[in-house]
Order: sequence, then C-alpha cells, then structure tokens
Amino acid sequence: MPRKELKARSLSIFLIKQEIENALAVIGDLGGMSSYRVSMGAGNLGELFVKATVDKTPSWLSLFEGALNLDGADLHNASSAAVLVVTIDQRTFALTFGYGRSLLRPGTWEEDFGLRVTLNAVDPQRIRSVDRLKFDAISQHSQIQASRDANIIEFGLDVEQDLLRAVTGKPRDDTLPTQLTGKDALKADVRITLNGIPRLLGRFWEVFQQTTYKDNGFQWVDYVNEVRDPTKIEELDAGLAERLKNRNLERLWLGIPDRVEWEGIAGFKYRAGRQAPVHPDVHFNTFFDEAGQDYVPTIESLKNRKRIYLISHENDLPVRNWPVYRCIYSEVASQDETFLLNNGKWYRIRSDFLETVDRSFREVLSDSLQLPNYSHADEEAYNLAVAQGLHQRFWLMDQKLIRNPTGGDPVEFCDLFSNSKQIIHEAQPQYARRRWLMSDRSGLGAMRWRNLNCRKR
Repeated sequence: MPRKELKARSLSIFLIKQEIENALAVIGDLGGMSSYRVSMGAGNLGELFVKATVDKTPSWLSLFEGALNLDGADLHNASSAAVLVVTIDQRTFALTFGYGRSLLRPGTWEEDFGLRVTLNAVDPQRIRSVDRLKFDAISQHSQIQASRDANIIEFGLDVEQDLLRAVTGKPRDDTLPTQLTGKDALKADVRITLNGIPRLLGRFWEVFQQTTYKDNGFQWVDYVNEVRDPTKIEELDAGLAERLKNRNLERLWLGIPDRVEWEGIAGFKYRAGRQAPVHPDVHFNTFFDEAGQDYVPTIESLKNRKRIYLISHENDLPVRNWPVYRCIYSEVASQDETFLLNNGKWYRIRSDFLETVDRSFREVLSDSLQLPNYSHADEEAYNLAVAQGLHQRFWLMDQKLIRNPTGGDPVEFCDLFSNSKQIIHEAQPQYARRRWLMSDRSGLGAMRWRNLNCRKR
C-alpha cells in the first residue's frame, strides 16, 4: 500500500525565557485548566494544558430575532485553547493551538524569537510579506504583501523610521518547512507526527542562535526594538515614576507627540478649565507648579487623569488633548542598552550603536554659530526677529512646509537657513537649537535628545 501522506499542520512556537523554571510557570491562569502528560515511546514529550471548550450562541444571531424561526438549527461557536510545553536541550518551548496564546503568562517568552529564526533561515530574495511599525509620532502598524517572492528592499522599508515586526519567507534549507513566519512566535506549516516534534524544535533552536541575518542585510533590526515584555515595561515605568517623584529631570522632558498645525494656537494648559493659565510650551517645571506640592506622580495618574490641552487662540478652548504619559520623552541608560520612552512606548536602543551615532555627530556638528539672545514670547517670534534683524544672513523657513511629490506628510525643512548654508532647528527659550534625531539604523543617526550649544538664552 502507498504510504499515507501526513496531514499539514500549522504550528505556533514560542521560546520560553531561560529563567522560567517549570511548565506551570508558563501558564497564566490555571483555573478551568486540565493538564496531561504527553507520552512518546518510553518517555514523556512534555505537558499539554487544555482550556475547557465553551459553546456560545453566535452574536450575529440576534440580528434576525423575530424575523425567522431557527429553533431547529444547532448554531454555536466553540472556542478551544491548548498549550504543549516541551523542553529540548535545556530550553523550553510552548506550542499553542487554537486560542492557546491567551493561556501563556505575559512576559514568559523571548521577544522576536520567531523573527530571528525567520531572518536567519529565509532566502533574502524570497520574502512574501513584512509587518512593520512606523516609528513616528503616531505609530502605524501595516502589513505589506508581495504578489511574488521579493527582496526585502522591494518592500520599501524606511530603515530610519520602520521597525520590522514580522517577516514571511521561504527558507534556503529544504530540511526546514517550506514557509516560515516570524514575530515573537514562529509559525510554520509542517507535515509531522508527534515523534518529529523534538527534532524540529532542536533545529529551530540551532537556527535561532545563528547570525546569518546580519550577512543578509538585516543587521539593522538589532539597533532599535520596541519593548513588549510587560515585566520590563513595568520596571521602566516604576523608574520613571521614581525620577518624577524626586524631580530628577535629567534626560526627561515633555513634548507634544503629534504633528500640530500651529496657526491659531494660543498655547497649552494642564487643566481644561477656562481659568487655567495658558503656557507657550510644555515643561515639567510648569506642570509640577500647577499640580501642586502634594502631587505624587504615578503612572496611572499620568496615563488616565493628567492631560495636556492644546488651546485655540480664537476662543481659548481646547482643540486637542493628550495624556501626560504620551507627552513624556525619557532616556534611560542600562548596562549595554539604552531605553527611550516616546509617544507612550518604550524602545530599546543598543548602546554600541548609540555611541557610533554620537561619535558621528561629534565629528560633523559645530556650535560656533552665534545667535541673538532669546527674549521673545515664543519660538515663532524669535525666528522672525532673527530673520528680520539679520536679513542679510538668514532666511525665515519656520512653518514653511514642503510636500514630497511622492506622498507623505509635509515637512518643515528648518527654522532658519543662513546664506552660508547653515541649518538652524528649533530655537527655544530653554534650549538653543535642540534636536530630536529620529532613528537612522543604517548607522548615521539615533533616536536621541541632543542639546547643542545648550545654554539658556
């Protein structure tokens, strides 16, 4: 008889952190859970955790209530969830089935395990789709699919602003599944029996430890990554709250997280009431002054209660507002990594990359340009005064937006442009020519707060 072809199965595989001691620690809530030892030959493969199936009437059925009789129809939705926990070569893996991912305890798996395996394994010329997070004021998640196998360059990724979240492609090694998708989990369609699981997981572990992705043009994925481990986020938030409590504002400041049309804007308030004072800019000093001496900053209050309001010049009413937490920008150095808070999200920056960036800027930037002292109502008035007072040296470029003919948001090239081609950005009351340099993971820039010629004007 011809050998029966194995059924194709879709596996979702997580690599569990090494410090997780046992299978029970992988599961978030054991309530309503059943566990089974999975036998394989004379030994055990691992432990299977199964959540009881719940039958529910479909929510869409209520739309037809009173319009037809469905008493004889057996219409139910059933949800199932299971996790197989397996240890291979002293590393633990979790294979999830159905809604099994929801059973895992947050923070127990290695971030980007699937992405690293996929980048090491795939042929860089045979990529089918990428998921990206645009690293901008407003985070944008998108998936780009190709109609054929393509090179990563053909997907139009902007290495200065895009974080690579997931990749789907075809491996070069034909001993691996024909297609892999990698994010935190590794997804693979395989034809396999239970006995083949250990060898498959061992193979993926080998690929995970490789650095082939660096030779394939993906070395930049290591430079900037979003922190998604809830335990690490909680740790970083706790440190942030402690620094604010102690009024330690080094490498910590406020800034508006979205692009704003400044025409007709009077300023900012920290309270929505009409009697609340309007400020020309947002700063922690004025925020704490209004919050009062008894205010103890907590992450919960910064996210849910304290807000910053953008005020219209026409009627003194708020036109937009944001939680204060989204307006906080922070930089925290930790051993060989640096963490940055931007627009309500934490990001991990490799410190060796950051040093390369700083060295590049130290070589090319100069603070020899002398500007008039600041004594104006706001940045707009200062820029105008400089351009008018030194009209033979500077052109006013403030709020003159340039549109890219290929699309995208208009950009402000600079605030002032000199006749010797010097570019001046953001002349501010507190910091002369301060810059927020977005990530250039090709090696020339980093998401970095720079104070150039930083003296009060």
